[in-house]
Amino acid sequence: MFNKDKVNLRRKSNRMYMTILGGVFLGLAFFLTSGFVFEEKVEVLSSPVNEDIKVSSTENVVINRWIYDPKTGQMEVIIDTGHLKNEYDTIDFEAFQRSDGSEVDTEVVFQYEDHYVVRLEGLSTDYTQVALDLIGTKEVPEEEEAEEEQSGRSILRTLYADYREVEEASIEERESGEYISYTTDLIIEGIRENIQTVEEDIKDLKADSKDAEERIASLREDKVYQTDEEKLQTDNDINALEVKKNETAKEIERLKMDLERFDDKIQKTEQREREQLLETTD
Repeated sequence: MFNKDKVNLRRKSNRMYMTILGGVFLGLAFFLTSGFVFEEKVEVLSSPVNEDIKVSSTENVVINRWIYDPKTGQMEVIIDTGHLKNEYDTIDFEAFQRSDGSEVDTEVVFQYEDHYVVRLEGLSTDYTQVALDLIGTKEVPEEEEAEEEQSGRSILRTLYADYREVEEASIEERESGEYISYTTDLIIEGIRENIQTVEEDIKDLKADSKDAEERIASLREDKVYQTDEEKLQTDNDINALEVKKNETAKEIERLKMDLERFDDKIQKTEQREREQLLETTD
């Protein structure tokens, strides 16, 4: 006769194994169909804000601000193009989004001397990164264009925004005078950030100089109890510290000149704002 207890136990074990096996298959199916395993890992690609971005051996551009408005799906970029207008007849912008590779509508909504306020529209809700091409165009005579087989239009630099890094803020419509003040405030804000960085650098350098002085004093005291050979090595160490101290002093003076230059730039920027605002009211 069959042992009923053994049969029931075997059936329970089979059910347990089938349950576990079913769970494994369901989990595997989820990962394979969800795309979780194969999701592309995209590295962060984001251009710095309020920092010089090299365009050529002599020219830099600065992104004063780059914001994304999630409510409207728009981006606004304020760019200081430096002296590029002296080299190119026109400055244009083209943008593309990584999500589907499509071109994004761009419009220069305001230009204030070398500063451009560029509006980007038509972004996908699931955009990941945006590339903004800075394009310079030079007028080239037809005969030269034919000989060189090239036009005077070239991409000077590609700037990037990443959804993980870009600032989210509301994009407002402004009048010309408001854009002048808005752009001026951003310029001055960037300058003041640079001033703060330089002041911190000066503070650190002064601390290094003080440490060097204390180390030199300590080494000179040690010489009293040293042999001639040890004194020679100590003198070399002192000389090296003196050289470093002098170099630090020169660097501090250079940074102080930068602070004066930044202060002068703020005053000129504010003066330019006042002049431009007067022109808009005439």
